[in-house]
Amino acid sequence: MARDAQPWFVGSWVVMIVTGVLLFASEPQKLYYSTPFAVKMLCLLVGTTFALTVRRKVTLAGEGRVSPIRLKLVALISLALWFGVGAAGRWIGFG
Repeated sequence: MARDAQPWFVGSWVVMIVTGVLLFASEPQKLYYSTPFAVKMLCLLVGTTFALTVRRKVTLAGEGRVSPIRLKLVALISLALWFGVGAAGRWIGFG
């Protein structure tokens, strides 16, 4: 399933980056000095790096090669990072 979902992840990521650049271009001065924007960009960078390295390696590992606790830890970290992207994005409007 991880192999089948990879093109969806990459496609969604590209759309997110393109639309994000367009949104940034609409008010760059406000966003440049915004703490929520910095948090969002940090979570986006770390989340993308994590997804393309650690999470990918774990999800593509064979059945039983990764302990259940490690699978849950990777899932929790991934969810926290992507939640951080979304929450910081909402926070921008109130910052």
